[in-house]
Amino acid sequence: ILDVVKVDAGVWNTRKTVQLTLKSGEFVPTREGVSDLSIDGDVCRFTYEGDTNALIALLSLADIADLRITPQGLEQSFLQYYGTEGEK
Repeated sequence: ILDVVKVDAGVWNTRKTVQLTLKSGEFVPTREGVSDLSIDGDVCRFTYEGDTNALIALLSLADIADLRITPQGLEQSFLQYYGTEGEK
């Protein structure tokens, strides 16, 4: 028996991977849409799903030296949507 789930095409394009390096201070992004947060020294990485303007407003709170925002690839989106084998 197969379970078929219709996936909205927009799901694959809304998630972004954000990586930023801080010039100074601390930044812990707490907002709806932020997940998979990791902080290692002055580098902060997280996944964001939501309105881009809200993301820009959130990032404006940090003193940023370097910023990279990339759309998630198909494989990352697939794994995030369906989970990995070990999570079932």
